Amino acid sequence: MPPLLAAAIHGPFAGGLAAIWIRERAAALDTQPVVFLGSEGEIAVLARNLADYLWLVGNGVGPLDAVDGLHRTPTPVPELNVPGEPRSTGAILAIAQLLRPELEEFVEQMCR
Repeated sequence: MPPLLAAAIHGPFAGGLAAIWIRERAAALDTQPVVFLGSEGEIAVLARNLADYLWLVGNGVGPLDAVDGLHRTPTPVPELNVPGEPRSTGAILAIAQLLRPELEEFVEQMCR
């Protein structure tokens, strides 16, 4: 399995990519972090796992919002049936940021 699985592309002209980062090969896919790789060098861990990422989307927050900051009032998506207890955007992003140094190291290694 490749180390990154594309999950979403940010617009046809923006060039950013949300991907599932296969951080632990033996772990289930839905337990892996979701990351953003921008066309201009931006990198961010969006969520520690797929469920947290779905909560971001359900809270009305997209990948670029998580990277550039939320400059609008998000519109929640109540139709999205996300598993588990509700999670706030702030809590999801705070936990995800703990993985950022490891993601930076991974990207650096991949670019060598």
